[in-house]
Amino acid sequence: MAVPPPPPPTPVVADTAPVAAPMAPAPAAAPAKTWKDVLVIEGLADSYYQWNITHDGSSRTGPNAVATEGAPAFRAFDTQANSFALNYAKLGFGASFDNVAFRADFGYGHTGSIINGGSPDSLAFLMQQAYASLTLGQLTLDFGKFVTTAGSEVIEANKNWLYSRSLLFNQIPFLHTGVRANFKASDALSLQASIVNGWNNDPDNNEGKTFGLSANITPTPMFNAVVTAYLGKEAAMGDDYRFLLDVVAGLTLSETLALNLNVDFIKEGDVTLFGAALMARMALQEHFALALRGEIMNLDFGIDGVDATQIYEGTVGAIFPFAGHYELRAEVRLDAASEEAFFNGTEAKKMQATGTVAALAFF
Repeated sequence: MAVPPPPPPTPVVADTAPVAAPMAPAPAAAPAKTWKDVLVIEGLADSYYQWNITHDGSSRTGPNAVATEGAPAFRAFDTQANSFALNYAKLGFGASFDNVAFRADFGYGHTGSIINGGSPDSLAFLMQQAYASLTLGQLTLDFGKFVTTAGSEVIEANKNWLYSRSLLFNQIPFLHTGVRANFKASDALSLQASIVNGWNNDPDNNEGKTFGLSANITPTPMFNAVVTAYLGKEAAMGDDYRFLLDVVAGLTLSETLALNLNVDFIKEGDVTLFGAALMARMALQEHFALALRGEIMNLDFGIDGVDATQIYEGTVGAIFPFAGHYELRAEVRLDAASEEAFFNGTEAKKMQATGTVAALAFF
């Protein structure tokens, strides 16, 4: 009997579901913010040696002495003559979280002593700024202590074209404590209004308050102007008002040449001051720049029979930058006056000349 053929093999059915088409990858999660994204740190070490060519150069003693006896007149911070000096060592911190921010800058040196009062016993430590900010759209409110809006120069020497400050810089406020509102109307116009204790005083030294208004105008990348006014019952004597009108205009002519003009008018009781300073900076090479300044200041004490005093200043400075964070500076400056406003020992003179060498490291 014939054997029937075996049945055909049963087909094997896979027990896995069909493979679907690959899906698009999910978007990567945004990296978490680190301290580098919210925190800004600045630092400065500023030292100098100044030779007062027309002075006797005798030195004053004391760890916090603000000025040597041979120091030049009408200077802001370079008040040490014929002596090495730590002008200013500063650390600054800023942080921003969404619409909330803060800023704190503190330093040590002769600059701190001068801003704190200008006497040999003044503290060399300076709380330059400490304020909190709240941003609401185009409006930012600052509460605390902050630098003034006036002037074409600032406290930190590395941010100025010349090492010595202008005559006008020494006449305007350095710091204010109070509240200010900044409004960015457009990319070309920012406005500021402030209510502060006064000039360089925390706490306030009287019942009056100073009111400030400022406009920052940038119609083109080549031109910028800042107009600032402060008014308050802050006169040194009596109930007279102190008024400051400060105008700064900057013009960038090329990548290597820029100009700056600063004009100030100050009235305090019967005393009036008017001055103008013109500055230029030329970047001649990668490691060499030249800066110039010419200035005139007229001081009228408002006293019958007493003529106004005119003070003139001319400065030439050489800047040698390295690696973007270090500068050597050399500067020669000549000051003159219509009256005998300078002294060589006990001899009154109408002129003084100084030479300065400074080293700045910053980040």
